[in-house]
Amino acid sequence: RESLRRTIGSYLPQERSPDERLILVMNAEEAPDGVALVRRLLDDEARDPSVHLALCDGRGYFNKMNWASFNVPVKTTHVLPMIGDDDILTREAFATLRQTCAEDVDGIVLFRFVSPHRFILWDEPRMKMSWISGHCIAVPTRYWPTPFSTRDYPEVDYDWMLAVLARQWAERRVEPKWLDAVLVVARPDALTEAHGWR
Repeated sequence: RESLRRTIGSYLPQERSPDERLILVMNAEEAPDGVALVRRLLDDEARDPSVHLALCDGRGYFNKMNWASFNVPVKTTHVLPMIGDDDILTREAFATLRQTCAEDVDGIVLFRFVSPHRFILWDEPRMKMSWISGHCIAVPTRYWPTPFSTRDYPEVDYDWMLAVLARQWAERRVEPKWLDAVLVVARPDALTEAHGWR
C-alpha cells in the first residue's frame, strides 16, 4: 500500500546503531504490484543500506508473522519487533527499545501501540485477548522457532505471544518487561498527531 512510504519515512530518521535494520517482508506471488512499489520507494527515497526487501512465497505461510518467522534472516539479528505497512514508528522508538532491551538482552519487551481503532494497546500491563497486538512485542530471536498457527484468525497474534512468553518462563523463569511507551502507531491521523505520535 502507498502508506508504506510513510512507514519507511518514520524509520529513516530514527537514531540507529550500525547493525539495526528495517526488513520489508513481502509475498512476491500475492503482491507483485506491491513489490514494484517497494522497489521504487527504495530507489527514489530510502537509498539507505539498512533497508532491505525480503521476498518470500506463500507456501505454508498463512499470515504475515509466519512469513517473517520463516524468511527474516534471524541469525543476523538479536531482537525482532514487527510493524505493518500502515504503521509508523514514533520518534524515539528505536532509541527507547534499544535502551530497554539492553537491560535484559534475552528478555521479551512489550510496548504500547495505537491501534487503527484509536485504542492504546495495551490498556494495562497484562495479557488480555483483543487488548494486545503482535505489534506490541519485541522478541529475542532465540524464541522465534516458536511456530505460529498454520491458519489465520483474529487472535493468532495473541496465541503466538502467549506461546513465546511461556517459552521464556519455562527457560528462564522471567516475566516480560512492560514498557509504558507508545512505539508504534497504526494509520496516523490528526488525532495521533495532536498527541505528538508521528
